[in-house]
Amino acid sequence: MKRWSRILFVLVVVVAGVITAGVAILESFDFNAHRGAIAAEVEKAVGRKLLIDGDLDLALSFAPALTVERVSLENASWGSRPHMLTARRLAAQVELWPLLSGEIRLTSLDLDGVDVLLEVDGEGRGNWQFAKTPSAEDVSTSGNRPPGALVIKEVILRESQLTYRDAAGVATEAFIEDVRLATEGVNAPLMLEGRGRIGGTPMAIEGKVGALNALLAGTGSYPISVKASVFGGEISVEGAIALANPASGLDIAIKAASQDVAGTLRDASAALPVLAGVQAPELPLALTGRLLSSDRGQALEAIRATLGETDLSGRLALGADAGGRPKVTAEIVSRKIDLAGLAAAMPKPPVEAIAPGAAPAESDRLFSADPLPLEGLRAVDVTASLKADDVV
Repeated sequence: MKRWSRILFVLVVVVAGVITAGVAILESFDFNAHRGAIAAEVEKAVGRKLLIDGDLDLALSFAPALTVERVSLENASWGSRPHMLTARRLAAQVELWPLLSGEIRLTSLDLDGVDVLLEVDGEGRGNWQFAKTPSAEDVSTSGNRPPGALVIKEVILRESQLTYRDAAGVATEAFIEDVRLATEGVNAPLMLEGRGRIGGTPMAIEGKVGALNALLAGTGSYPISVKASVFGGEISVEGAIALANPASGLDIAIKAASQDVAGTLRDASAALPVLAGVQAPELPLALTGRLLSSDRGQALEAIRATLGETDLSGRLALGADAGGRPKVTAEIVSRKIDLAGLAAAMPKPPVEAIAPGAAPAESDRLFSADPLPLEGLRAVDVTASLKADDVV
């Protein structure tokens, strides 16, 4: 018995000595000397240059933490700025024991001061579509073992900026105060919650989206189920997005509600310039529908909307004819259209817009006497039908 006790004691001492020596070696190791090698491996994998301009440090424990500062990833060659992504600080905490079985399990991935630009060119390509992805052939010719499964249990994003620029160059920006994503496995969904601002308007978001690995791959159908409070209203989306071509791969159920659609529109126009100058009545709005897209265009199907006492249902489709001319098709039915209620709820012009001593003009016309801007009809073909049981 004493012999086994001595053997066990010796083994413990040896293991402790090895661990101590390993820690001492790692603590004296200059990780910054390998920044170039790390960047080269990333470029080999995705075809984009990675720049590490800050310190690379390792904090040792049973869950070591790797920290990298001032990182940037090159944008697509056609992009509007040099870098698709920049980050002030990235920190990843790794579990040791799963590494023995070939699994890379990150307890947390902490991102601080990230600036991401997502943009689409005139051909519908997204800058998140990389020129290449790692293949089995790349791994075998490199002489390295195939990488193990990657599991990220939690992603935390703080003080960051996200910009989406469409094919026309119109940009939408969001500032992220803090966002947390959590998952249980490689292919498990990501649970999402966070808060931030779009323009100057606070927003909160929660829900569930597809796996992070699927998003990084940039292909396939990516599920999404998210609720958000923004611009004084609430919106929820549930469905899927085709990552390779979002413009023609949408299938999303939409629900939206606002207690004051005029106020919501004012807040939204501050962040979305395309809405500037658009007015709406000061009435509650409720809307449901299904957004679908394909190579033939986009459509909002199964529309159900109420605005005050007015209700609408039907479908709205946007496409193009054989010559590329835009074509809009709308089929709308209603039980009641309350024009009087809608007109009465429209925002009143400011007092200074009315000449001193002049009274607002009164008219018995149902529609304005101002000429209609018919020039726009040359740019698009419209086929629309409206059937209403009651018009007030």
